[in-house]
Amino acid sequence: MKINISTVLLLLSLLLATQAGAQMYKGRWAVGGEFSFLNSRNDQSSGSNNFSEELNTGFSFRLNGGQFVSQKLYTYGVAGITYSTLQRNYEMGTSGAKEIRKTLANATTIGIGGGTRWYIKGTERVGFFLQGQAVFSGTNVRREEFYSENDTVQSDAKVKYPFYSLDINIKPGVYLIVSKRWQLTFNLGNLYFTQTWQPEKTGVVGRSSNSTFGMDVNLFDFRVGALYLLGKNE
Repeated sequence: MKINISTVLLLLSLLLATQAGAQMYKGRWAVGGEFSFLNSRNDQSSGSNNFSEELNTGFSFRLNGGQFVSQKLYTYGVAGITYSTLQRNYEMGTSGAKEIRKTLANATTIGIGGGTRWYIKGTERVGFFLQGQAVFSGTNVRREEFYSENDTVQSDAKVKYPFYSLDINIKPGVYLIVSKRWQLTFNLGNLYFTQTWQPEKTGVVGRSSNSTFGMDVNLFDFRVGALYLLGKNE
């Protein structure tokens, strides 16, 4: 049975939250942040001598700051960084006649953009929101590829290249009022459009562009955030 830390935090917060008074503050400024962590592993075996493994880890951190332009609408600017590592291992055959392929890729992404969050009133403690956001980002990739056959190294290459992307998404979520100044937020899904541009780097990657559209709803893998209200409490 898989237990997710974010799910536990959400359940505990719902149980322990105290009365917080007014939920929204028209004209108030606020600052906040969001954090997510990814850790996944996929192993596959085909026969007694074939094996493949994929490990994916990373984190994302974003800071935002903006203003409540109405009792239910918060507009903000956002900047953030994402770091991820992908490792693939593949082995086929037996000793003396074995094929081994290994790939290790590190990607660092820095982005900036803006968004709007619309609050849907719930109770005095908990409610829902719908958040729309657009972020332009640049990513630097470092990749190492290793290949050997029959215990002889065929290639061992290291490359670096950048690419750029525009991400537009709509995310539903839950907010929790923990005090007159603090809110906790939990994103529960993602409806997204992404446009990427890959500049050419001779001998490494060719020039290309690609767009994707989709929906990701996963209640066991979501972003946790916090918002702090500035100024004098009413």
